[in-house]
Amino acid sequence: MSRKWALPNAENFGKHFHDIRSLTYPARHLDRFLITSLQKDEWLALATEMQNIMTDAVIDSAIQKFPEEVIPLSGNTIADKLKTRRDELPRAVKKYYYLLSEKVSVIGSNKAERFFIERKPDNTVEITMTDKKQIADTIYHRKFFPGETKYINVYGLDDDDEFIISGSSRHSIHVRIFGGKGDDVITNTSTVSGNANVTRIYEYKNAKKNLITKGEDSKVIFSDDKSLVEYNRQPVHYDTYLPLPLVYYTLEDGVEFGLGVSYVFHRFGEDGYANKLKISDRFSTEGNVQVKITDEFHHLFGKWDLLFSGEIAQPYPASYYYGAGNETVKDPLLPREYYRSRISGYNAFTGLQKVFWRKSSFNFGVGYETNEATLFSDHFLTTEQEVFGKNNLDFFAASTML
Repeated sequence: MSRKWALPNAENFGKHFHDIRSLTYPARHLDRFLITSLQKDEWLALATEMQNIMTDAVIDSAIQKFPEEVIPLSGNTIADKLKTRRDELPRAVKKYYYLLSEKVSVIGSNKAERFFIERKPDNTVEITMTDKKQIADTIYHRKFFPGETKYINVYGLDDDDEFIISGSSRHSIHVRIFGGKGDDVITNTSTVSGNANVTRIYEYKNAKKNLITKGEDSKVIFSDDKSLVEYNRQPVHYDTYLPLPLVYYTLEDGVEFGLGVSYVFHRFGEDGYANKLKISDRFSTEGNVQVKITDEFHHLFGKWDLLFSGEIAQPYPASYYYGAGNETVKDPLLPREYYRSRISGYNAFTGLQKVFWRKSSFNFGVGYETNEATLFSDHFLTTEQEVFGKNNLDFFAASTML
């Protein structure tokens, strides 16, 4: 079976369909470009048609065309898998339909089109695209359901397109309008009583000849950012995660076990990522417990990223302290434990970061840290009097890094 964090684009050939996302991963961009007009009943009808065509006799006949040496080894196994997968085809197709329907792009052409977007009282959204001159010539039509679809992106691409948003509903699927290049006319007379800004209109800042009637529930965004305004032919970025197991041994802390996970989240308008979150914990047979979290919100304030990190340890892994300065001397007659330090504490940091020129970065922020040392009767920190913060230490800090 595939693992999304290891092989996001592969799925094993077993008796059952497991991960539809991995199975269809190579076609994730093209399918969202070509087949978004199909309704669920059309998908299921095609699945039933394929079931009727792929009878047991057809599958068995195909297996007999294998090389003679292969049939005794795997012919029956492959036939059984094909028959089981055929029987499960409607369920697999339905899962894929729901995957494609969550976020849909309705894409025009470089010619002039007219888009009719109607909000219905049952909270559905119906979209029809026609040739601008020949309205009777329907190019695209589909009805979207709120339980299936969260966002609809409508792209006019080039030429002078017209977008007409009408109707009323209590709640609505979010619709984004992208006029693209050309002198576009966008008219929104729709009303949605239970949502705000469910219609967002994206246009270039220098598009002076566009005529926009935004309506009550709309927000207009003017930008020169191509990744935000224009259609991206590779728009699909799935959220991913990576497990981070850890096992190692040290003389001071014994066997240490750790488990963490790193997440990467995506959002509309970001080519890279929206959020990177990493959570990890570890504990040892000597009683060490440590938990750490780091979070990065990409381009949260313009081109600036918001950073956050926090950590708590009871205690930290053992360390050795031999004194301050370059003139410190380790007494070879004393045991290692004499210099061993045990510190518990926690820290937190937050700041801003800007990435520029070939992944160079500049960040600044503030942090707080508190530490408490465990002192033993026969220990360097106990006998040494002039050690700053050898018991408890709390401090605030500001930092800048390039």
